[in-house]
Amino acid sequence: MSENIAYRLLNKSLKEDRLAQVYLFTGPSSSGKISLAFAFAASILLNSKELVTEDNEVYLRCQKNDYYDFYYLDGDIANLKTQEISDLLSELSKTALQKGSKRKVYLINNINNASTKVYNQILKFIEETPGNDTYGILLSDNVNDLPATIISRCLKVPFTSVDNSESEKQYEADGFSLKEAQYLSRIYPLYQKLDFGMVKEVFTLAEVSLSYLQKENDLPYYLAYSFYPYFNKKDESVSLKKACEIYLRLLEIMWEDYLRGIDNDCGFASEKEAIKCLEIYRLAISKSRYNIERKLLLDSLAYELLEGVINGEGLR
Repeated sequence: MSENIAYRLLNKSLKEDRLAQVYLFTGPSSSGKISLAFAFAASILLNSKELVTEDNEVYLRCQKNDYYDFYYLDGDIANLKTQEISDLLSELSKTALQKGSKRKVYLINNINNASTKVYNQILKFIEETPGNDTYGILLSDNVNDLPATIISRCLKVPFTSVDNSESEKQYEADGFSLKEAQYLSRIYPLYQKLDFGMVKEVFTLAEVSLSYLQKENDLPYYLAYSFYPYFNKKDESVSLKKACEIYLRLLEIMWEDYLRGIDNDCGFASEKEAIKCLEIYRLAISKSRYNIERKLLLDSLAYELLEGVINGEGLR
């Protein structure tokens, strides 16, 4: 993680044990705010005096929404609903489950996709937060989308787009091609040491994906003989989970580049087709934030692709 303003502010809060009740992370999706939010949540739960690293066990469990006293909602999957918030607030009112800790943390991504009723629920809860051991982290790409009443009750942590040039150089130094290094620096703006062989395999798989997704009759073949054999191994290693994460983000970026006119080599029949594919992969990425079994996630992704490409729901 880089020594940016947000990083220093959060690290100082932890070191001095002066935590706000609710934080509001604002800035573009490319700013790295979601990764820092998970790290901050894990640090609070562990009562750490500094931000944990991305290989920390609690950080990884929070990413999968698989830690007793951590609660995650994402407005990107669907607009946040009042029942979801009611269920969340009910859980937060209970005693912490993790042994030796009283702390609970909730993280709501894309809070801007909430209705007025949901905002009022959250506002009421913030004002009546039970004790000092419940902490909130709200994330929004645009602070102007939020009601002033919510903003005023949060400690704002602004994020800006990360300069990828340094991480790009580091990925190149690791042996990746310039194009691969550019993609990796967009997926992980804050440099991470990655398994070289695994990443090269994923890049090949992504390139093959682009080819097959443009040929509707070949898609079942691709899913059966390329996609599933790689990702459906009976292996729960960190490496394979990372491969799945990179694959999803890589396809998302390729779609985005096509729509922005940066890469016109994707060969989609229409802009509508590319938008549908982008929506499908973004949905899969959002679902991957939850503690969903990889096979179930991949089955869902394959179904969405087959429905979209072959049955023509939004494509062709």
